Amino acid sequence: MSHRVTAAGLALCLAFVAAPAIAQNVTVESDDAAYCKKLANLQSRYAGSANTSASLQTVTALNDCTNERAAAAIPQLEQRLRAAGFNLPERAVGARR
Repeated sequence: MSHRVTAAGLALCLAFVAAPAIAQNVTVESDDAAYCKKLANLQSRYAGSANTSASLQTVTALNDCTNERAAAAIPQLEQRLRAAGFNLPERAVGARR
C-alpha cells in the first residue's frame, strides 16, 4: 500500500513541478505571437509603403507571424523595421529575448 501512495505522490509532485513550466512556455509563445503581430502590422502599414519591394525574407516573416513560427519571424521584422528607422513597439514583460 505504501508503494502505491509513494508512486501517486511522486506523480502528483511532478505534475505540480511541470505545470508552471508548461504554462510559462504557452505564455511566452502567445507573447511572441502578439509581439510579432504588432511588428507585422507596423511593417505592412508603414515600412511596406516606404519600401515598395519587400524581400522574400520579409514576406516569409510576415506570413510566419500568422502561424506557429512567430518566434522565428521576430528578429527578421525587427531588423527590417530598425533599418527603415522605426522604433519598435514595447514587448510584454514575460517575453523572451
